[in-house]
Amino acid sequence: MNTVIYTKINRERKKQFQLMTQIVVDEEGKKYVYKKPLNKDAVSHVCRIHDYCLNSSREDIRIANSTIENDCIKMEYIEGKSLCDILMDHIANGDRKEAVSILERYKDFIYGIGKESAIFTPSSSYEEVFGNNYPEGVLAGKSINIDCVLENIICTDSECVVIDYEWFFDFYIPYDYLLYRAVWALYCNYSSYMNELWSFTELCDILGISKGKIDIYARMNDNFNDYVYNGILGYNSIKKKYSKVKTNIIDILYTSKHSACLYYDTGEGFNEKDIIITDYDYSQYHDCKIITLTYDLSFTNDIKALRFDPMIHCGIVKIDSIAADSDQDLSEHLISVNSESVGLENDERLFFSDDPCYVYDVDNDIKSLTVRFYVIPLESSVLDIIVNYRTKLQSLHKNTVTLYYDIGDGFNEADAINNEIEHTEYCGNKEITLEYNLTGISGIRRLRFDPMSTGGIVKIISITADDSISLEGQREYISPDSIALEDGYTLFSTDDPQIVYKVDSDIKRLSIRFSITPIDNEILGKIRDREWKKHIRFKR
Repeated sequence: MNTVIYTKINRERKKQFQLMTQIVVDEEGKKYVYKKPLNKDAVSHVCRIHDYCLNSSREDIRIANSTIENDCIKMEYIEGKSLCDILMDHIANGDRKEAVSILERYKDFIYGIGKESAIFTPSSSYEEVFGNNYPEGVLAGKSINIDCVLENIICTDSECVVIDYEWFFDFYIPYDYLLYRAVWALYCNYSSYMNELWSFTELCDILGISKGKIDIYARMNDNFNDYVYNGILGYNSIKKKYSKVKTNIIDILYTSKHSACLYYDTGEGFNEKDIIITDYDYSQYHDCKIITLTYDLSFTNDIKALRFDPMIHCGIVKIDSIAADSDQDLSEHLISVNSESVGLENDERLFFSDDPCYVYDVDNDIKSLTVRFYVIPLESSVLDIIVNYRTKLQSLHKNTVTLYYDIGDGFNEADAINNEIEHTEYCGNKEITLEYNLTGISGIRRLRFDPMSTGGIVKIISITADDSISLEGQREYISPDSIALEDGYTLFSTDDPQIVYKVDSDIKRLSIRFSITPIDNEILGKIRDREWKKHIRFKR
């Protein structure tokens, strides 16, 4: 039996370009990529993609093989590392020379694709897609794949493979436009890293794109997106809405205000015209409060699909329930979620991008919709690490909480109390309360509290001795690889977080209320090795 492990649906596009992309694992454990038309109008688009595979060949970089089965493309799945990830490794390490070398080799590759090359002259077919904006006196290629961005080139031990070739045209397109698209993608996704080495225009100049041509290629790109999507109601307005400036410092854990967006598809795909936007503020969602939104949809009777975006931010989301007309459960009609996400326990989902969305199929006319959900927004610097390395929260394991007491011999394993807590006890930022009976232990000088056995985000809500004595003002040490966030949260980049409190007199009981969000060790490593050392001032 085949298992679908990834689904992406492009309903935002014009009808003739709407596809569903899936990664499927077959019974033998082998992965394949499928691209399927969402309607009859898109079948010819799928066939064109396969035509490119049949008519393209390169000795240095090959095209991922594909076949046509029932109007659906079946492509080989390539395991490896993208040229973008290889480049970003060097950029994040400040290795300017090697980064430029990779980009120059990439430029040589771009200038070699296509059937033939010549000095660019516009055509009517070109203007239909890219408008009447074009540079003069530049080299252009015919039948070139403008999807040859760095992320779509996968490098293995033996070869490099282009894995996406959806967009190619049989007229001349300037080669530098492809280079512009590659640079544009880098700054959209990794601006915090890129700007440390070059500005956008500086990198364009390195690749031979003059300042005067940047505006031309930007207009070409906008016109292309409008050709694929729905003009001013399509991709460009969505991109502006969701774009963010990623910073290099940890600014806030939660933003004060968010918006939920409900898109309804009445046959034209999802667009910015058919949308309902609802704002909610911090007081409504903090501490995993359930938000309930009710929509009146009686103004239309032809809804074919719904897309719900719970926030315009990365983070954790749980859809507690979604019901049409009070009693029709739509959870079983879920057909896709944003591919930049992973499922956690308790039906939570971690979204790596700032565009979390759920798409539901609708079988019959509905007049109202009620959605109950909660969100845990994640702040931007942690998002950069998660997005760049595609790891997930380590939320599927037990965590060990340890209280050490120093009675004159320092902290040691003999003088310690361990508690194991299950994922269900702490997921979703749940408050945990631990009670310690210290009767019979005299001479306690200090207490060391290790809230979890990995790194992550911790909040000590209260620590109280003998029911009434707060120890919060007696903290004398915290792990140096930590930084304070908003609202009393602390991010630990070490897998051994420690908080030490001074004790002035014998205590019999101790109560600690806290919450934890464990973070995967790979993410912690990247924080320690890169982001942390560069941008965060350690607390000592």
